[in-house]
Amino acid sequence: TVDAATDTIYASNNSLPDIDVFNGATCDATRRSGCASLAEIPMPDSAAAMGAIDDTTDTLYASDSYGTEVAVINIATCNATDISGCADRPRTIDVGAEPGSPVLNPATDTLYLPFGTSADRIAVINAATCNAEVGTGCGQRPADIDVGEGTFVLGVSATTDTIYAPSGGITGPSADTVAIISGVACNGTDHSGCGHVAATVQVGPDPYGVAVSDATDTVYVANDADGEVPGTLSMINESTCNGSSTAGCGGTMTTMGIGRGPHLVVVDGSAD
Repeated sequence: TVDAATDTIYASNNSLPDIDVFNGATCDATRRSGCASLAEIPMPDSAAAMGAIDDTTDTLYASDSYGTEVAVINIATCNATDISGCADRPRTIDVGAEPGSPVLNPATDTLYLPFGTSADRIAVINAATCNAEVGTGCGQRPADIDVGEGTFVLGVSATTDTIYAPSGGITGPSADTVAIISGVACNGTDHSGCGHVAATVQVGPDPYGVAVSDATDTVYVANDADGEVPGTLSMINESTCNGSSTAGCGGTMTTMGIGRGPHLVVVDGSAD
């Protein structure tokens, strides 16, 4: 996870129980003299599932993927220019088994993240009451949403208040679908609509990663195809397929061929 405000890189460590902190100003494609880790943020286990940054509260959310908790990390005192607070044990939110990478809808101060031994649930957390500045709500019991097995990565649209959840399946045949979830009545303060999904979209085989471009009204889904054949990238029109308007969710989405085994998708918001 990169914090553009401080040019800081936060990197999960696959061998040690920590998150490493790097200075992006001295470690990039042309300068590698300053690429050593500046500090380490303690985590219960290795391989933290990196997640969202809330710029308004200087908070980084990262999950303990081998445990049950989400770490609430104060990056105002742990960044490329100030590492005084990096060694502090972060606040935590108890979610459930094997939590994945959190995504944030800043418009509703709501954190969403997949979890469960079958990766078939999404936790809904009120981030306004549990962040680096406020800890009163860190003991909250998150709401949850039932989704298909193999939901490891989520995408969120702040424009349409929609969560996109690819389901590749784990056991049995691949699901090949993306759940479309409305955040209007399923957010940190309103759980009344968390009991159902708005629509289910058919995409390519074994969907895994997802990224949302509100600038182009496009949701990109990486279809892994179990790594056995070249993968595909499906594109959902979010203007006609979202939590409030599902008219464009039917049929098979536009798909293009890409390389073998695609997992994660990233959108550069500075260029369409």
